[in-house]
Amino acid sequence: MNSPEKIFKEYFKNKKKFNFPKRVTVELTNKCNLSCKMCPRKFLKNEIGFMKSDLFKKIIDEVSLININTPLVPFFRGESLLHPNFLNMIKYAKDKGIKPIQLATNATLLSSNISEELIKMKLDFISFSLHLKNEKEDVIDNIKNFIKIKKDMKSKLPETQVSIVKTQKLKKYIPSFVKKWLNIVDRVRVYEEHSKDGLFGSLSKKYIKERKPCLKVLTDIVIYWNGNVGLCNHDWERVDFIGNVSKQSIADIWNSEKYHKIRKQVWENDISDLICSHCDHWQVYYVPQNIIGELYVSKGKKEDVEI
Repeated sequence: MNSPEKIFKEYFKNKKKFNFPKRVTVELTNKCNLSCKMCPRKFLKNEIGFMKSDLFKKIIDEVSLININTPLVPFFRGESLLHPNFLNMIKYAKDKGIKPIQLATNATLLSSNISEELIKMKLDFISFSLHLKNEKEDVIDNIKNFIKIKKDMKSKLPETQVSIVKTQKLKKYIPSFVKKWLNIVDRVRVYEEHSKDGLFGSLSKKYIKERKPCLKVLTDIVIYWNGNVGLCNHDWERVDFIGNVSKQSIADIWNSEKYHKIRKQVWENDISDLICSHCDHWQVYYVPQNIIGELYVSKGKKEDVEI
């Protein structure tokens, strides 16, 4: 992969090469049925809602026409399985040929029926978000049942992951947690705690001293449940309006002068008025393996899923 600086220079030379996002995150709902202490949801002030099926289809139709190989992440800020049309939405994206589809869930609502349907659809990747210190037996049973159904169906997909957030109090439990779950799932992802100060995307640990440009403004787009657009998966509470896909296309918003101005600000480190000003996740592009936190992978499994 080219350096972020080189990629930015390529963008300013020829914006047409960057005419569509490399990854699309779609928030089916920002409602959640849990209230985990380490989750930045507790700082959210946005209205709670569910994406309309017609809007979701509009998004998927555009992505499928431009590039079916654009990774789709159908969750953000909430629990997607709470959406009453969840399975139909995932199926619509799969039927349109979108791949890979990368889902994260807290697994509380992961019934046998939902598990069977997701495996039957050949969902590409699923990550189960757990609270390390307070694993509930029913959630563990749901995940193990999912793995069993996948095995019984003799399916290679989806690739499975369990993820946790590492806090100061819980870090001593991580080695045993990783050992336990690597015998069950394909990957274990340990995330650094972030946003605990109420500033979305802020990390207590700094890997790199000097601020450098973040590539997410050239690769990622987030679409909230109401159609409004955010910059990336750390843009938890957008205030400044960029665009709305219920009224515009993704491409028109992505290639707008507004977006171009934001990219120019990020490149020039003129970000005092952007949410990026207190986010530390730009560091991911400048650390070994492009990972903040830890990733443990079962033998023979790939390591290229960023979720």
